[in-house]
Amino acid sequence: MPPSILRHQEWIGGQLISFLLARGPATRGEILENLPIRPATLYGLIQKLVRHGVLEEPERRGTHTGRRASPVRLRPDQGCFIGIDLDFPCTVGVCLDAGGEVVAVARRNSPTLKTRRQAQREIEEVVAELRRRLGPRWKKVRGIGFADPGVVDVQRGVSIRAVNLEGWERLPTARWLEQITGITASIYPDTAARAYAEAAAHRPAFPASLLHLQFDAGIGGGFVRGGELMLGDAHCAMEIGHLVIREGGPLCQCGNRGCLEAFAGFGALRRRVEELNEQGVQTALRAADFSFQQLAACHQEGDKAAHALVQEVGFYMGTAMAMAVTILNPGVIVLGGGLTLIGDSLLAVAHNVLTLRCLPDALKNLVVKRSKMPEHATALGAALLVRRRCLMEKIAFRQAARNKKMVRFRESRGLVGPSRGGDELR
Repeated sequence: MPPSILRHQEWIGGQLISFLLARGPATRGEILENLPIRPATLYGLIQKLVRHGVLEEPERRGTHTGRRASPVRLRPDQGCFIGIDLDFPCTVGVCLDAGGEVVAVARRNSPTLKTRRQAQREIEEVVAELRRRLGPRWKKVRGIGFADPGVVDVQRGVSIRAVNLEGWERLPTARWLEQITGITASIYPDTAARAYAEAAAHRPAFPASLLHLQFDAGIGGGFVRGGELMLGDAHCAMEIGHLVIREGGPLCQCGNRGCLEAFAGFGALRRRVEELNEQGVQTALRAADFSFQQLAACHQEGDKAAHALVQEVGFYMGTAMAMAVTILNPGVIVLGGGLTLIGDSLLAVAHNVLTLRCLPDALKNLVVKRSKMPEHATALGAALLVRRRCLMEKIAFRQAARNKKMVRFRESRGLVGPSRGGDELR
């Protein structure tokens, strides 16, 4: 079979698997609506992947399925995939099967301030708990995805720096995870992993583009378009917390001044409350035990200082969102994190800023909403990402091995030209 046909075959197979990974189960008709594949080609490809144990059509018993279309899906027994989120309220681990179903969850409470060794110990404990919960299924784990709280080098698996975690710099985290588990590992920015989970939660109506913004101890984001996660060449894309929104503003942990995180991050808000307390402002807010829940409750109860702080934060949030909308033009924005506990009043302020600073057409069909994902959403996103990587690599390896074997066979027989067999894709 000529190289051009082999490459075309690999491309079609990759497109189909990528589509099912992003969207979930789909009928043959839905696949044809979304992918540029001829019906005959698709049917032959599905039959081949079913024979190889990659896909299944559980409701199809023959050529016809009756009135109901049979969904095509990835076989769940191809392996399990773990995602780990190193967070500050808790460190969470999730295990998925190849079909994307959660089969185990583990968590460990986590202090707000901790060292690198404490963080690694928490990760080890979560891995041990998942191993205990999975039992014999642990042998089926094919990959571990780690949601890193800082800037990472995805290709090399290195944690470059997390400003809110002592000693978390230039660490070969992927290699360390592989050493303690014996399983291939990948690392991703935690907000990017969360964005991927947020996009996956919309399936089967997968959004064309989704921007996720997370407002917690730090502020970050992730952008997913067409099921693909955008990380940037240096894997620093969507570090929205470090957009400078006011020159000469407060000092940020990153070293710059006037970043969004220096105005709307947890530490910045606690310092603002501390200033209010020192100035004798009448408010129920207290810096000593400040939390997002406290700010939300005080605002709900009509505390004037809390109301003013929410208005201020909403303005800065809207300013950063306007920058992102102008550059990316997303269809959906999902806001997550503790700050969103304040509710619709915060979103209303941010929306007013968007209206003033963005082109009307960019906002015409824009949907802005709060996240409804569970606590383990970021770990779920990391598991989904490593599942995608492992399964795509597995399919590519199998296809390459089959192609290489076929080429050698044809060369040994002195055959030239395209194959006359039924496996040829047109």
